[in-house]
Amino acid sequence: MKNFYGLILGVFLVSNNLFGQGCSDAGVCSINIMKNQSTSILEKPVKNAIEAGLVYGIGDFDIQYLTPYVEYSGRITNKFGLAAKLIYTYISGEITHIDKLSDLIFVADYILMQKEFSSISAIAGIKIPLDDSNIEKDGEVLPMHYQSSLGTYDLVLGLNYLNHNLGINLALQQPIVNINQNSFFAPHDNLNSVEYKYYTTNMFERKGDIVNRISYNFPILNKKLFFRPSILSIYHLANDEYTDRDGVKKEIENSRGITMNANIFLNYYFATTKQLELSVGFPFLIREARPAGLTRELVIALEYQIRF
Repeated sequence: MKNFYGLILGVFLVSNNLFGQGCSDAGVCSINIMKNQSTSILEKPVKNAIEAGLVYGIGDFDIQYLTPYVEYSGRITNKFGLAAKLIYTYISGEITHIDKLSDLIFVADYILMQKEFSSISAIAGIKIPLDDSNIEKDGEVLPMHYQSSLGTYDLVLGLNYLNHNLGINLALQQPIVNINQNSFFAPHDNLNSVEYKYYTTNMFERKGDIVNRISYNFPILNKKLFFRPSILSIYHLANDEYTDRDGVKKEIENSRGITMNANIFLNYYFATTKQLELSVGFPFLIREARPAGLTRELVIALEYQIRF
């Protein structure tokens, strides 16, 4: 356990000396079951939960993102549960401002093993895009940084392990149907476009991610307040692709690779059925190319949850 504390401390010290540029998440990390909340913090089982939250993020080129969401989760049986999450997005930057529905996420989990303070669950879900990533301004398509959705139906498969206050999960998020109609060309292809900051993403094809989170709950104030540091790793499995003006599909070099983030969660329980969660996240290791526009230098989120 001392090694774990040292690892967390080391991550935070290193992060403070780096300019973070790559907190990338295509959706799976935001699902409540993937946050590793401990089973030991609940004094009695609950069948339903409703969460409402707001996420503020700073991306590339000082683009600001505000993402409100609502989520419902419920236990159908002692072993089987379902959850649904609806996401809205506000984006403000140097080019324009947009606000639009983003994605709808459905997740099911099945408890494979459960003891008093530990469990292993299997997770399966789908992310449904509510936009085709082709928002325009003044007749010109905007780069992916200004799109409300990635424009892909994604399959999510994973495992979640909890042992008292330790949480470990591993998941695959794989695009299975691409409705992305983005037709943005960088200025070396289109001199009338914005200055060269954004990647060409015409007919953009995003590849899958493997996501791993490791966290630990530190109870404070007689189990009213919990401090939960975590390390979130996202490995992008292959280079993303676009189609050039001649109709040739090309890879975006160096878009494959790993992003690692430090996250801090604070959970305050007003009662066993009501809690407020504050979280902060920032990257300390990034991929060189991030054409999907998911880059976040800093993410701050606030969520209120009611269980019943």
